[in-house]
Amino acid sequence: MVLPRNTNGEALLSKACYYHIRQLRCIRSYLDSNTALTTATSIVRSKLDYCNSLYYNLPKSQITRLQQIQNSLARVVISLLSYTLFIGSK
Repeated sequence: MVLPRNTNGEALLSKACYYHIRQLRCIRSYLDSNTALTTATSIVRSKLDYCNSLYYNLPKSQITRLQQIQNSLARVVISLLSYTLFIGSK
């Protein structure tokens, strides 16, 4: 993902990830667990992992935002309700 200059890269990443999570949520009922996991990994997780070396020394608020994206993706993959808490989340 190439980010334009003078933009908030984290906001663009969040927007792109949540777009794909919403699309996956729409088709989740038609997918088995393995297919949902593969799709989630190939589309959303790859975006998060693409520049993971840039996450070093990020503020806590941005790390929390990235964790929320991962939690949202996990909820869609395993078909949990949106208000379900994960162990370790606040």
